[in-house]
Amino acid sequence: MLERVNEYIFKLISAFETERSTRIELERQLQLSLAENEEYKKQIIELKQQINNLKLTTAFVGVTPNTEESKKELQSLIKEIDRCIKLLNS
Repeated sequence: MLERVNEYIFKLISAFETERSTRIELERQLQLSLAENEEYKKQIIELKQQINNLKLTTAFVGVTPNTEESKKELQSLIKEIDRCIKLLNS
């Protein structure tokens, strides 16, 4: 009977060690994923800024073949600037 108890304890310790190793590996993977996620967030912010800059440049330069579209884009940007100014003044 004591031998069976020792065997169960050995199996339990072995299972514990396996689970602990798995947990450590999963925590490492989670940290890597979180860091990667932050990098992607930064990249998205930069790309959105680049898109906005290109839209602004296009609106001012009138590179688009349709000048009406350029005017609409410019009016939209002016409205957005006005909205931001109003928020700052509030």
